[in-house]
Amino acid sequence: MGTCGLDDPERRSYHLAFAAGERLGSIELVRREGRWWVGMLFDDTEEGWKRQFSDPLTELACGNVETWGT
Repeated sequence: MGTCGLDDPERRSYHLAFAAGERLGSIELVRREGRWWVGMLFDDTEEGWKRQFSDPLTELACGNVETWGT
């Protein structure tokens, strides 16, 4: 899980990164006008991630993704 933006729920995004088999993914959740929305969904192989990000773990969610478990 990682976050981007100001310490204000209406101006911050929350990023849930996940791995499933050989797939890596990220769901960006945003709160706008009191409702939660999926702002972005990214699901691809590690190679696909590296085409978008040179180092996905340091660039995703403003570089502050913390692992919850394995």
